[in-house]
Amino acid sequence: MATETVDVTTVEFTPEMATACRRAGRNMPCPNGSGRKVKFCPCPVLHPTEAATVPWEVEKTINEDMAVFLLAPRFNDVLPGAWERFTDGDTWPGSMQALFTSKDQLTVSRFVDWFLRAYPMERYHDRTPAALFAQDRADRIGPAGRRAAAAYAESVPALLEVTEYAAGERLVARELLTGETHTIFLSPELEFKDEFGPGWVIWTFIYTLDGMARLSAAGVALPPAGGEQLIAAVRDAVGDKPEKATLRDAFPALIRRAAAIEKDQEEAEKPQWVHAVYTIADPDEAVALLTADDDFTVYEGKEVLPRSASPFSWPQPEGESGERFVAVGSGRVVLAASSRDLLAASRPALEAKLGQRASFVTESEEPIVLLLRRSWQPKEKDQSAKSEAPVAEIANETT
Repeated sequence: MATETVDVTTVEFTPEMATACRRAGRNMPCPNGSGRKVKFCPCPVLHPTEAATVPWEVEKTINEDMAVFLLAPRFNDVLPGAWERFTDGDTWPGSMQALFTSKDQLTVSRFVDWFLRAYPMERYHDRTPAALFAQDRADRIGPAGRRAAAAYAESVPALLEVTEYAAGERLVARELLTGETHTIFLSPELEFKDEFGPGWVIWTFIYTLDGMARLSAAGVALPPAGGEQLIAAVRDAVGDKPEKATLRDAFPALIRRAAAIEKDQEEAEKPQWVHAVYTIADPDEAVALLTADDDFTVYEGKEVLPRSASPFSWPQPEGESGERFVAVGSGRVVLAASSRDLLAASRPALEAKLGQRASFVTESEEPIVLLLRRSWQPKEKDQSAKSEAPVAEIANETT
């Protein structure tokens, strides 16, 4: 009985069908029923009718296959030196499997990115693993796969400034070292912060396929303030007109610098909690007073204040920013504010509400849990007004 054949050029391929087609050997029958061997099958996944189009599924699979290719035994003696160079001296954990389990995944992905795209191997005539993959697997990945792999192998680090951005629709960026402008392909792997937009600076790998630039998702994107620091660092390291080899060689140090700038900015954006500490003779009276005050509501969260105390939210006046809380426990009242300016503005109002019930002790940046557990002693009457540090004994902790 003859096997019914299918015109695969008219079939709408699902991801599963496309995967089966790509995984089949060249001399195997087409898994989707064309009746031909894979190498002769007109399947649009492996043999697109338009040479200028490579489906995203093919491109994504090639990237994944390259990461698997990295596990080949041929790289065992190369990876330790590459890792040490990428991290500026960190000890190689022993294998790629150990690396993935012992290091944070973003660092590992950036290392894999750089190693595949930019690490020249002497024994292979200074070809990178990506270039070696494009050559060794050419007979298995089809024309579209070969085009994607060849383009990937040409990746080069780029310093980009965003000029246009519409989430999920359009991203245009200018290379600051070459002056070229690129329309960026917004692959599903590219994720940006909500505030991302024109003026942001990106340090990552870039390559061109089908007339559009592709960016590595493992790069760093910084807002304008951090971008200025990164631009200065890159230009200081490679100059204004660097060669491709120079950029690839400098990538490890510069991605570390970019990540450090990103971390510093994230830390700076976090609330810088400061506290004013008061002693109080009757904590229950203070709790009752704050409960009866319409400005305060019982705080139900766990992010800032311990549940073991009696915590209250104290909303900011309309139009002002920041957060503030009040907690009562262990004979103390602690006012927590997200900035020193807010603390200074809030203290008089709280002291007016508490009246003579509370006595100010000190301001502190210590975690509020410690402040509520510590046995604070009021300052001596003869201390100078200039010094507001408490005479505190950590040993006298309460439960």
